Amino acid sequence: MLKSNLSFVYNKTKNMHPEDLNNIWVCSNCQTAFAFHSDIMDHIKNTRHKHIKKFDLNTGRLIEVRAMV
Repeated sequence: MLKSNLSFVYNKTKNMHPEDLNNIWVCSNCQTAFAFHSDIMDHIKNTRHKHIKKFDLNTGRLIEVRAMV
């Protein structure tokens, strides 16, 4: 179990989006927060929630609000 979890983390960090770990995305529809770009894209695909807020992780400031398609 631990080995599979470590493998997942390794693969996740190996294929990171440039905005990962610098931003936090929050779904305006359900208030769920995401640290990885791929997770927010999966959430949009699975739930059809499209109103996303992006925050700078270092300052906590709102970077943008957009309806993603």
